[in-house]
Amino acid sequence: MITQHDLIFKQMDRQRAELYQRMQDRIQRAKQLGHICKDQINYLKSKIMDLEERINEANNEHFNKHVLQIDPKTAIDSLSAILSDDEDITELNRSKISDKSLNSSLFSDSKHNLDE
Repeated sequence: MITQHDLIFKQMDRQRAELYQRMQDRIQRAKQLGHICKDQINYLKSKIMDLEERINEANNEHFNKHVLQIDPKTAIDSLSAILSDDEDITELNRSKISDKSLNSSLFSDSKHNLDE
């Protein structure tokens, strides 16, 4: 004969088994989601690395195109024009001459003041 106590015990045992099964299902689902997330993270990492590589290639192309591709003749012509600019040299000579004349006039003024 099944007593009230046995019925309650069986019901609790069945609930425990169902709860345990749900817990196992959730653990399994969490593991699956963990693997999916891990795969997604690895996929995104590879995409980021691809993008970084493309950016580096684009930067190198830009550098090579705009910095390294300077025409040597144009560079030499520009330097020659700068170095042979007579106007700057003439101006420099004028300032040196005016400095010398100013110095000599100051020197002669100070000499006259000492003589007096």
